[in-house]
This record gives sequence, C-alpha cells and structure tokens, in this order.
Amino acid sequence: MDGARADRRLSYTCRDSVVLRRSEYRLEKVTARRHLVAGLMQIHLDIDTAVAVIRASDTVDDARQGLQERFSIDEEQANYVLALQLRRLTKLDVIELQAEADKLDAEFVELTELVTNPDGAPKGDRPGVGGNRKTVQRPRVRSPEPVLDTSATR
Repeated sequence: MDGARADRRLSYTCRDSVVLRRSEYRLEKVTARRHLVAGLMQIHLDIDTAVAVIRASDTVDDARQGLQERFSIDEEQANYVLALQLRRLTKLDVIELQAEADKLDAEFVELTELVTNPDGAPKGDRPGVGGNRKTVQRPRVRSPEPVLDTSATR
C-alpha cells in the first residue's frame, strides 16, 4: 500500500512540474504577444500620424526609428507595425485586437499567479491539467474489438 501511495505522490509531483513548465512557457508567449498588441494599439490611436511617418521615411530603418521616437515603442513593436498589412486596420480587426488584449491580460494574471505561487491553486483548477489532456491525448494503439453479429446466418 505504501508503494502505491509513493507512486501516486510521484505521479502528482511530475504532473505538477509539467503543468508548471507549460505554464511558464505559455506565460512567456502571452507576455511577448501582449507586448506586440500594446504597441499596435498605441499606433492605432493615431494611425494617420503613423502612416505619415512611414511615408515620409526614405528607408525602412528611418521608418522604424520614426515610429519608435513618435510613439515611444521599441524596435520589436516597430518591426511588427511595419510588417502589418493595412487590411488589419479595419474596425472589426481593432475590436478583435482589443478583445485579444483583454483575453491576454486575463491569461497573464492567471499564469503569473500560478507560476509565482504553484501550490496556491487547487489541483483541479490549474490550467493545463484538464485542458491539455484533450490536446495531448495519444491515439489508440489498438482499436476496440469488432462486435460480431451472431444473428446473421451463413
């Protein structure tokens, strides 16, 4: 009985460490995306000025530098804005961008809490325990046995 408990405890410890590592990885990705979205939303507030800065620039480097100076964004955000397709500036896309920003903010808070205090969240409420099970589930190695129809005659 003690061996089974130790195995279960080890299994939970491994699962917890996997959830923590996945959460840390996801937190890095969410943080990076939030950074880009924040820069894009800042540019969108005065898109006419951003377009004027880009059009007045002789080179891409000048445009990047102009955006950084005018909007107080960093190089990564400026590169993202320069690579952006103009069709992404429609009202619908801006509304979707705001919704994405809100979702990322909520996920950031949740993941930050989990990563900074891994023992604080109940086991069932941790992100990744229930949600990742469906995405990580392995396909069946062997399909179920076929059901034989015994009522059929030869």
